[in-house]
Amino acid sequence: MLGENGATRCRRCEPAGVETVRDAAEVIAEIREVSSSWGSGPGPNLSLAGAEPFRHPHFAEIVAACIEAGARRIRLYSDAVALASGDAATTAIDNGIRHLQFTLLGSTAPLHDSRCGAAGAFDDTLRGVQAFATAASDSKAPVMISAHIPVCRHNLQDAPSIVTAAAKAGVSRVSVELADPHLALLPAAPWVSAACDTGIVNATWVEVEGVPFCLAAGWELHLASIYRPIAGSKTAVCDSCALNGACGGATPGAGVEVVSAFRPPADADRLAARINRGFKPPVSDHE
Repeated sequence: MLGENGATRCRRCEPAGVETVRDAAEVIAEIREVSSSWGSGPGPNLSLAGAEPFRHPHFAEIVAACIEAGARRIRLYSDAVALASGDAATTAIDNGIRHLQFTLLGSTAPLHDSRCGAAGAFDDTLRGVQAFATAASDSKAPVMISAHIPVCRHNLQDAPSIVTAAAKAGVSRVSVELADPHLALLPAAPWVSAACDTGIVNATWVEVEGVPFCLAAGWELHLASIYRPIAGSKTAVCDSCALNGACGGATPGAGVEVVSAFRPPADADRLAARINRGFKPPVSDHE
């Protein structure tokens, strides 16, 4: 983490906080620790997030530390605005940035700008994204560009259109986050499902953060489809899950060999409480 309060968020839900950056020496020490303790699998993979990376006074030094620590992939969580300036995008590619993630709060400039509280933010971000994509293409560097959509009560019904806007920007993946604790999951389900379907139509992968694959019928098509062999079937472990009452089953044809690997999410009780606001009577005995 480079700091705090740098992420683009809905300012109708939460006021803008003062952005802070961490000391570069602390960040570099953390980078080295993560890299040295990396286990099996491809990597190390490092993500620079928290504060806007391009506003960190020692950003170049931190990126260099990632490379020196042996990072194979570096993700930049940025508003991408700085990438449209000069040769910033080319420099980022040359310095090893291979994954750019940016946030969209609306499907159009007026909607996004009004939610993040910054005029011109939508157009500035997409210009930076395009500059990064162009630089990657010119250098033949394999990169990934993804969009993050924090969904709240103010942009819920716009979520499918935001996915379309992200797809038009050239992303290969969209991460939908249910970021509003006051947004009940049950009434949100049709709009989130529509966002997932919009991704399919646009050949763009859409994932939903913070929502277990067993939450509602249809969502497991986009989240995980390998845990139950028959649609609508349940397993013994489901009985201990606080989300069981809202679970709609699973995809037909899923493999049975991994059923035993399923466990209720660690925050099942909290998620169940949010689900229960859309049900009468409550669906769980865990309240």
